Formats: sequence, structure tokens, C-alpha cells
Amino acid sequence: MSSFPSPFHSKSKRTLSNNFISNTNKGRKSPYVLSSRTVPTNELTINSLNSPLSTNPSNTKPSTPTRKRRRKSISTDSTILNKSYESSSTTSTNKGQVNTFWLKCERIEAGLILNVDLSLISNLSLPSLRQIIKDHSGSNSSSTRIRYSEWIQLAQNQLQLSSNLAQVLFLTFETINNKNPQNQITATKHELLAIRKNKYNEFLNKRSVHMGSFFLYLYIQYLYQDRVYAISPTQPLSNTNLKPRDHQVGFSKLHLNQDAWVSVIKDSMFDLLSLLSKSSPAISGKQLNRLSFILSGGYTLGAEHEAPLMNMVPFWSSRKRTSANDEISLDRLSRYLSERLTVNHILYPEYHENRRSPYCHQIIKMEKTTQLSLSKSENYLSFFRLLACNASYVYLLSPFEYVEIYGCSNSTIVLGPVQKIVKISHCSNCRVIVPARSVHVNHSSSIKLFCCVNTPPVIYSNCRQITIGPLNTFYEKMKEHLDHAGINPSLNQFSVPYFIPTSRIERSPQSVYRILPPEEFTQFVIPFEEATGPSHANKVNPCVVPRDYGQAIQQKMVQVAKLFQFIRRHVKNDPEALEKSEKMMQTQFIEWMKETNRWDEVLSLLNTQHQ
Repeated sequence: MSSFPSPFHSKSKRTLSNNFISNTNKGRKSPYVLSSRTVPTNELTINSLNSPLSTNPSNTKPSTPTRKRRRKSISTDSTILNKSYESSSTTSTNKGQVNTFWLKCERIEAGLILNVDLSLISNLSLPSLRQIIKDHSGSNSSSTRIRYSEWIQLAQNQLQLSSNLAQVLFLTFETINNKNPQNQITATKHELLAIRKNKYNEFLNKRSVHMGSFFLYLYIQYLYQDRVYAISPTQPLSNTNLKPRDHQVGFSKLHLNQDAWVSVIKDSMFDLLSLLSKSSPAISGKQLNRLSFILSGGYTLGAEHEAPLMNMVPFWSSRKRTSANDEISLDRLSRYLSERLTVNHILYPEYHENRRSPYCHQIIKMEKTTQLSLSKSENYLSFFRLLACNASYVYLLSPFEYVEIYGCSNSTIVLGPVQKIVKISHCSNCRVIVPARSVHVNHSSSIKLFCCVNTPPVIYSNCRQITIGPLNTFYEKMKEHLDHAGINPSLNQFSVPYFIPTSRIERSPQSVYRILPPEEFTQFVIPFEEATGPSHANKVNPCVVPRDYGQAIQQKMVQVAKLFQFIRRHVKNDPEALEKSEKMMQTQFIEWMKETNRWDEVLSLLNTQHQ
């Protein structure tokens, strides 16, 4: 079997570790076929021989043993992974086949959950949401969508949510649910035009989302705080004494873990489906497909395609139900899905595993290292985890769908465009440079964030010393990657972050974050020619830099030019003075690099060049 497609490639040896991107042995059978010989038994909860809800209608005759199907090798050509998920011919329920379902962990880990205290969202309980859906259906039975203006009014008056929290919930759901990058760019162009015409509030009020899916998302917030958080093996680390070793000990026991989530979603499956069915005792295939917001499935735990959920259950493949509007009882469907829901450590490796998967890539416990990874193809967006890295310099110059940065310290992290959300949590003393749709910073301290974000960044009150500034670097393929990820480089809302209290204890935004003053703004140069190209100096950052920040850079350049002119005038005809000046500048420069912790970066770069 050829290696899984990776978005990273470089002819240089400056790439991720061999464990991360090395090719697998060719000719080996795929380890991801749904077979008791190849998949660990603790990762499967059901098989075609012992299912009480087999596709065999009688359930009395023994099922025919499933014929072993060899799954096609995943090609290194990333265009295969970029095929549309519309095809259902390979995922429709066949006799003898049993589908397995799993959670979309990238959404849970990288932004779906807002880390606020249960007391702040207690009104997002199931009875409250059901009542709102009932009232909304009674007043407008034909509408299945809810406008932004309706939601804000409802959130403040009936659910008692703060204005900022209500806005972040809506925009986060909208970001996660957007599947088409080009539609996202078109929407941001209209948004930018509305901002320039001072009609931004009017533009926001016209936006809408599907009500059933949105309320499903809201209820998941409540489930996390009420149940998942409670049964988690560990609590979040305290941000008052952040130390690298604390992260390395604690990151493998994240409170966002698959086992806890699977257990809770199984128990709550009926309630989740009832929100989609508007409290009706039956649900249609079309309504079931909305559950794909958090659920996915296939014949194998390594399935790389996603089909409509109704095509993956036997109820709509029978002769009686052929339309997506046909209905089945909630009880029957919830039991079917719950019995087949399992953890998926093939697509989503556990946090202590330093390996890659067809979709999720991760770097773990990297220390005092410089890594460069270049994109092999722009047609493949993946989920990336960067966990417990210390004193490192990471350059991941590829487009991503989601990125999670957890437990890192004393590091510089440069990322390519992220289509949806970058989540930074339990980090300290890090510099993060990224263009993205949105960035969430939680439970972190001393973070310098340089970004181009199409929606305002989200800063939680359990953070401290967060500095936010505009994007200050670029590389050769950034414009192409921005287009592919659906990020509009002309719209940057870094200066208007949402401040979200995490508890009833009040903290002022000024004590948590600040916007970088223009006079402190500096450019960052990626120190690899493979990334920047030979003519980097002649290229322009595709992301627009605010005028006052651009003027500050120009002033610094003028000051440097004047300094050079001054030195030339005074040492032009005096070789001894020239030599003395050079030694003094060199000594002071080295001292400055050591004081600002840049000396280690230079040594790491030299070591990388030597390798």
C-alpha cells in the first residue's frame, strides 16, 4: 500500500520527522479493513454477525458471514481525497455489511466547544431548546432557518446569554458548517463591502443558519459542561503556573477525549435526534443528514469519504422508504446509531501516539528543534495537532482545515491558511503567526498572535497577557493557499476580538489582552529559501496590513537607512574606526539575540542547514 497522502513535501531534509511523513512499506495490505484480524477488537462495538439490528429483516436466521473486502489503497495523489462526498454507491447499505459511526473529533477539539462555565449556559438545556423550537414552528411553520437578529434577541431575552457569547456561538457554528471555500470568500467580500459602507449590522442581521442543526450545536455545548467534563479523567491545567513539563505530563489526559464523548453521545442520541425532528416522534432521512454536523461513518474506520447518513442506515434503502422525506421512529433509529457508535483511533490517533493518519496529523513533544514542512498539494485540507512542544520553531506552510495547538511553550509557530478554526489552549510564551477564518485562545498566557482573520478572534477570560497584531509574514505559495482555504486576505478583524467570560468572576478585557501598538510591529521573515523563493524580497504580503502598521514599518526602515549613512560618514576614511565599529555592533547584536532568546533559534537553523 502506498503511503497516505500528506499535505507536506519538500526535497530538503528540513521536513517533519520520519515517523510523521515517511512512506509506508509498499505492497502491504491495508490495516484499515473492517476485519477482526486487522482492527483491534476494542475499536469495534459491532460486527455483522452479532448485531441485534442486522439488515436481515427477520433477525432470526443467522446472518451470512461478511465477505472480506479488500479496501483500495489510498493513493498518494491527493486529488482522490478531494473527490466530492456526494457518491453513495460505495457507502449504501448492502446485505451483510455493517456500518460503523464515529465522532468528528476535529470539530470537538478545535473550536466547536466554547469553554465556559455551565452556569453561563444553563438555559441551553434540552427542555428550553425544545420549547423554543416549538414556539418558532408555531409562529412560522414553513421556516427551518433562524436569522442572526432573531437569534441574538432570543439568546438575550429567553436564554440569558451575554451578547458576546451569543455572537460567538452563531459565528462559530457558521464557520464550522461552511463546506465551500469559494462561497466563504464570496460572503467575506460582501461583508467587507458592508463594513466600508457602515452597514455591517444590517449585513449580519440578514445571515441565517439551519435551526435544527444550530440547536443541536447549542445542546452539545450544554452536554459538554454537564456531562463530558464531569466524567473526564483529568481537569484542565491551571494557567497560573504554566510550565513545559506540566504540559507534557498533562496533554495525554485531555478532558476532550473520544471515550468520554462517545459515551455521552450514545446516551443522548435520542435527544439529539429529537432536536432535528422538531420534537416529532419520527425523523426523516433529510433531517437525519443534519446529524453529520458531528457524526460520520463508513464500512471501515479509515474511510476517507463521507456520504449522507441516510445512505448508511438500512431504513431508507428498503422498498417502503425511498424518499429523504420518509420517516422512521426516533427510538428505532437512535438505538441503531448508538449501538454502532465507536471511537476511531485510526482517523484520530490518541494524543500519546506520534503517528499520522489519513486525515489527522500531529507533532508531539518536540523540543529545541526547527521544523519546516511544505505543501505537496493544495487540494487536501487536513486536521493538524501540535502538542506539548517546547523551545521549538515550527513552519507548517500548508493549507489546513483545523489546527489545534495544545500545551506548547517558548515556541514560534508559523502556519499556512486555516479554512476554519485554530484553537490555542494551555500554551505559554508562544508566538503564533497564521491566516485563518477564526482563532480561539483559551487558558493560555504570554501569547503573541499575528493573524489575518475573517471573523474576530475569540479570547477567553482565563487567559492573560495576550497580544494580537496583524499578520507579519508571507511565503511563496500563500496566495494560492489562501484561495484554496477560502480566506479573504483583504478582511482582517484582528483588532476587534470577542472577549468571553469563562465564569461568573468578572475580569476586564484590558487585564487579559491588548492590541499590538503599531510602533511595536515588526516583520517576520521565514528563513528558508524553499518556502519563500529566491525573489522573496520583491514580493508583497497578500494579506493587507493596516495603514498605521505599514507606516510604522516605513519609519523603522528610514531610521535604519539614516544609521547606515551616519556610520559611513564617520568611518569612511578611518579603517581602525571601521573595525572598531564592526566589533561593537557584532558584540551588541549577539548580546541582544541572547537576551531576546533568538540565539537558540539561530543555532537550531544552523543545525538544520548542516543536516
